[in-house]
Amino acid sequence: MATAFTGLTGGVIAWFAWLALRRDNRTQLPIVEPGHSHWENGKVRVRIFVRNNLRETLTVESVRVGHPRRSVISRQSDAYYAKTLELGNRIRPIGEGDRVQPNQLQPGPGWFDLWVDPPRGWRSGQIAIELRISSMARTIRSKRIVTKTFVPPPIASPTAANAKSQA
Repeated sequence: MATAFTGLTGGVIAWFAWLALRRDNRTQLPIVEPGHSHWENGKVRVRIFVRNNLRETLTVESVRVGHPRRSVISRQSDAYYAKTLELGNRIRPIGEGDRVQPNQLQPGPGWFDLWVDPPRGWRSGQIAIELRISSMARTIRSKRIVTKTFVPPPIASPTAANAKSQA
């Protein structure tokens, strides 16, 4: 009886140690949040915010669209689109930003825009973007973080026939 109780106690302690380790490892990850997503020139423009709470510089190595399937991604609206995009963006720790003019939002270490070309027929829904992030100091291995955002359908402009019927 005592042996079974000792084994059970050891299992419970191991379970709580594993939960504490998971919580501690979570604090070593950057915070990745999607910004506003909208249609622009037939493509979806997605803004991604990355906040680095660590004391070391992180690198966003690559991005990939997980959903919708068969989507391609690019850094600029008129550039080459690919399934996986190599970025190499460095994200500095919070408090070490670039000097910018007040009240101006400029692309920099904290955020970047991506253009997604969804498959034909896809009009709205959820887009899942997978980021691969690593540390410049190599204290953390390459981590895969998925962020999701909802894209509303594009605003339809009335055609000439609809414009006449609405007049």
